[in-house]
Amino acid sequence: MKTNELQLYGDKTRAEWDRFWVRIAGGLEAYQPDLRYKVGLYRVLLNGVVMAIGTGTDKGGGLAKRLSDFIRASWSGRNHYVGRLIYENRHRLTVEVLIVGSDKEAREIARALKKPMVHHHRPEWTIPSLRAQKVKARVKVRAKPRKPTRPYLGVVPDLKLSDIQPLSG
Repeated sequence: MKTNELQLYGDKTRAEWDRFWVRIAGGLEAYQPDLRYKVGLYRVLLNGVVMAIGTGTDKGGGLAKRLSDFIRASWSGRNHYVGRLIYENRHRLTVEVLIVGSDKEAREIARALKKPMVHHHRPEWTIPSLRAQKVKARVKVRAKPRKPTRPYLGVVPDLKLSDIQPLSG
């Protein structure tokens, strides 16, 4: 057992939290009012395979609001890679939630729990977005920007068409 598997999130380890996933009847077909003010994680499955894991931590709507972002007319839940995939496959997905609580502490626990859950379950749609974030973070920003180069627009002196040699291949 790795030492990070013993880390506590609230009063439980990642493995202990992992036993509390609950399948949501109706999935993404309709709004889930029972999840309003409930904070935690959601995961979507396609044919039994975990495709994405995310958090619903908004204090005004919790998991209900986050899940409804994927199905409502507005694009707010689909402005990113995973959101678009969830929306496009919403009728085929199974949704499970892991309710952590309903207060500020629960929001902090849910946010902290997302990374180890993603690491453990390796959801296909979430992993590419994490890779993109890492690559973006590694891009070095120059302290002093380079001067923009301009194309040469002048005339080449004393150049005749007969002086130009074709490239030999």
